[in-house]
Order: sequence, then C-alpha cells, then structure tokens
Amino acid sequence: MSLFASGDARWLQLCDKGPHAPPRGSIEWESAPLREDLLDSLKTRGWTLRHAYKWENKISAIPGPNGVLPACVTDAGPVATAKIARNLPVAARSARSTGVDPFTIAIKAIWDTMGIEPVREWLAKSKNQAPGAGTTIAVIDGKFVRNHLAFAGMSIQDTFDFVANTPDPWDRKESDWSDVHGTSTTSLIGSSWEGLPGIAPAAHFLLYRAEDAASESTQEEDNLAAALVRAVDKGADVISVSLGYRFFDANNSVTIHPWEDYDGRTLVASRAATAAVRHGAIVVVSVGNEGNAGNEGGRSIGSPADADSVLAVGAIDGTLRRCSKTWTPSWGPTADGRQKPDVSAFGCSVPVASGPGINDRTETQGTSVAAPLVAGLAALARQVLDPKLSANEIRLKIFHSGHLWPQLDLQLGAGLPDLRRITEIQSFLQPGGTPSTFANRPQLTWSQGVLRFSASSAILGSHLGVEVSDATGQLVFHRESAWRGEPLWKPGIAGRPKHGLLFARWWGDYGKGSTRLLVVP
Repeated sequence: MSLFASGDARWLQLCDKGPHAPPRGSIEWESAPLREDLLDSLKTRGWTLRHAYKWENKISAIPGPNGVLPACVTDAGPVATAKIARNLPVAARSARSTGVDPFTIAIKAIWDTMGIEPVREWLAKSKNQAPGAGTTIAVIDGKFVRNHLAFAGMSIQDTFDFVANTPDPWDRKESDWSDVHGTSTTSLIGSSWEGLPGIAPAAHFLLYRAEDAASESTQEEDNLAAALVRAVDKGADVISVSLGYRFFDANNSVTIHPWEDYDGRTLVASRAATAAVRHGAIVVVSVGNEGNAGNEGGRSIGSPADADSVLAVGAIDGTLRRCSKTWTPSWGPTADGRQKPDVSAFGCSVPVASGPGINDRTETQGTSVAAPLVAGLAALARQVLDPKLSANEIRLKIFHSGHLWPQLDLQLGAGLPDLRRITEIQSFLQPGGTPSTFANRPQLTWSQGVLRFSASSAILGSHLGVEVSDATGQLVFHRESAWRGEPLWKPGIAGRPKHGLLFARWWGDYGKGSTRLLVVP
C-alpha cells in the first residue's frame, strides 16, 4: 500500500543541490538546478514529477504505487488540500472593429490619464523606439486564444501550460472559447491590432497558463510558482499576474487557507512572487475582486497579492473611486498588518479582447484588467529609466507616483500611478546632448480646482491657445491670448466641471499638444 493517497500531489524537499552548488541562501544557490540523480531516483520509484521549484529546492510530484522516497528526499506536505468545480463564465459577445470607435478612444484616454501616451510619444520622437522595445513581459493567466487579432504580430518567445504540462497554452476552439481571460489581459499590454492597441506591443512576450478555469485548487498555486521560475529563467523584466487565491467558491464563503497564512511569506505563490522580484523581475499582481466577501472586509486580500515585494493592484473608475459595480476589489491589510493594494488602476469599464470571434472586443471590469495596465506602464518605465535600477527600485517609483502619494488609502493604496511622475525624476538627453525631462516639457494640469499651463520658462506675452472639452465633446473652456505664467481657469462653483475626464489641447508659441485631465472631488 502506498504511504500516500493515490493521485494526490505532494511537496518533496530535496536535501541539497550537490557538493559544487553555490553557498546556500544566495541568489546563485536559488538559481542552481536541482539534483538530477534525486529526480531520476524518484522516477524509478514510480513518482510522477509535476513542477520543479528550484528556488527552494523543492518539487511537486504524484506518488506511485508504493510512495517510497529516496533517503535524501523528505515529504513536505500536500500540494492540494481541496478542489471545487466552478461554472465557467460566458464569453461576452461584443462589437467588432469598425474603424475609430469608443473602444480605441477609451484606451487612449486611459493611456493619457496614466501618463503612458506622452512617454510613448517621447520614445518615438526622441529615441526612435517602439513602446516596449528591448523588454520581456511574462503574462501568467488562463488559456490564450492564439488566432485572435490581439496576438497578430506579437513577439512570443516562450509558452507553457503548467496545468496540462505541455508547451501549448492555447485554446484551440474555433469560437466560443472556454477561457478568454488570458487573451483579455494580454491584449491590454501586447496587442498591435488597431482595433484594440496595447501599451507595449514591441516587447517580447512569455505566455504561461497556470489557471484551470473549470475548478479552483491549491495545485494552481504550485502552477503559478513554477511559471514564475520559468519567467525569470527566460529573462522576464515584468511579470503580469491576474490570478489570486483566497476563496474556493464564487460566493467567497470557503476560504482556501487559514487567514494567518496570508502574510506574504507562508504560501508558495507569495514566496515565489517575492523571489521573482529578488531575481530581477517587476511583478504586478491583481488584488482580486472579493472586497464584498461576507464579513471579511479588509481581510479579503489573497495570495500572491499579499507578498511585500509585488505591486498589488486594485481597481478604480474614472472618478478615482473604487469599483463597486459587480465585483468589489479586495483590500488589506495582510495577516501581518501591511497595507494592500499598493496602487490602483482603471478596472470598472476597460476595453479588452474577447470572444467568440477573432476580432471581438468588450468592456469588462475587475482587478484582472487593472493589473496589466500597471504592468504595461512598468514595462515602459523599465525601457526608459536607468537600466541599473533594480526591479524593486522601479516598483517603488511606480508606488510613489500614485495620485494620492504620500497619503495612502486603505482601499486604493497610493492610487493611480502616473508614468510622467516617474520619468520626471530621470534626466534624458535629447539629440545633441541637451538635458530634458518630462517635467519641463509644456503640459496642462488640473490641480485643486485650477487649470494650469507649465513650461520650462515663461515667455512674457507669449501666445497661448487652450481648449477644454468634456467627455461628450462639449466645449467647456476656451482661451487664446498672451500668457505670462498665471493660472488659466479658476471656475466658480457654477462653472466647475463635473467629476471625470476632460479633453484638453493647446497651441501657440510653445508648440501644440493635447492631454486628458482628470477632475476629482
């Protein structure tokens, strides 16, 4: 009789990495391979190996008929404690691409508000670089739909399905795909399709399936850990994870682990996410959508969003309030008292690739779409900033760029990150060697109820024209006159625009430009 229940995966701890391994506890030791002789010995004893987790010198495996372990291997407990089937979501049937439409307009508005579009323009004009060039982005999610137009032209360097243990993570159905979640999240970062452009389409992509959409099991945490190791091994600069583990069921009534385990250090997915940052990747994780989970409230944060080195992302709407339509973003603190989320991004109504057709799109919600927006922003930050900066240093810059910083909100963290605030810290050299930053480039800003124009130096009597429209296209402000550095618009109570997005453009002696302004309460 086997020492273990047949078919139940176990964690197995290997005793060492051999006599020539680097010092234990070092980054080099974590990266060193597992001992092949021990793996071979397990196979000869009938064990089926699932995933190798070399950072902790462990593997997950399914026991054979006898369940006998070699002398240098010890059992470290079950991989899965339970598994619950769940209903698959129905893919949203949505509008197809028909030229200029609200989908692309909404995407560009998001980019402008997060400071993404100005940096993309700067890369093209000043560096002659496409957004994302030179970076590698891993997306760890469910299955991906290979023939969707969002993947057309994408530079895909590596793929793997950690659920089925095959290099093929694709949903092969011709239509009505079983799982479009990975397609939706990836489209926000890597799509070159004009019907739904992505933030960093020139990046290289690693696409890994770790999620079984048909059920919820702690084996998926093992899948995620293995995917994080492979992403780092394949050179990921940024890893986007729109997965999380807190409850088994859709009603958020059956917790996966005891609450005290959500401390960022206990669960394997959280440990692996922290280790991935230590190995040089910026890890961006959705916090989940369980904020309305019974009486859990601030204890709805899951793994790996509870890890201290990741960017855990919540979801907000156009007025910078937390989403609450159907799913409410999870929030902390963690079991050891750390605040989560770290930042928040748009997640109430975001255009994404969907099904059932290869050119279908929809507007969806949740922290799953907020996280890839921040991951795309992180990829541009990695591309633009000093290459000597560590992943953790860039993470902190993104954190500090939130619109609420230095104040923090329990449910929003530092708020919406702005790539312009990150790149203002870093000096660039324009062609010819002239130092320049985004801070001294002409820009319109809305702050404390006042519209301001700023430039590196104010020219007395300079000609400046400004127009501002609301989201419906109605003109709400116009001025064309000499400018001497004063505020442009101080509307009274009756003239104050509604909360939300404004669309502004300027022209004159400072050139011309446009931006989106976000008016908040």
